[in-house]
Amino acid sequence: MTHLLAVEQAHETFLMELTKQAQVDRVVALNEFGLFSNRHLSMLTGMRQGNVAAFTNKKDATGGRLTGESLPFIVAAINNRNSRVLDVAVFKQAVDAGASRGMVSRLTGIPMTSVVRYVERATHA
Repeated sequence: MTHLLAVEQAHETFLMELTKQAQVDRVVALNEFGLFSNRHLSMLTGMRQGNVAAFTNKKDATGGRLTGESLPFIVAAINNRNSRVLDVAVFKQAVDAGASRGMVSRLTGIPMTSVVRYVERATHA
């Protein structure tokens, strides 16, 4: 459930016009999930990456390719997983929208080998 909340809040943040203080608030809030890199937080909030670093003190590697456009598909993949429905198309859509397979795996909690298999299956469907 935590991953779903994190990705939903990330998507909501990406769609918002944020004031400087709102950027700081969102960086701090999203950073608490431990799923996003400084680069991701910068992309999501519009805050410069150097400024993001001042609020996160990140030491762990949480990188991977991620775009704001890929987030709705990742939300759908998490919801599908939670309801035990397999729609392989959302995995391919997330990757096609700019997320790496590794990032999709991390955010959905689905093993990387399964994500790769789902993307391949959707590609050849």
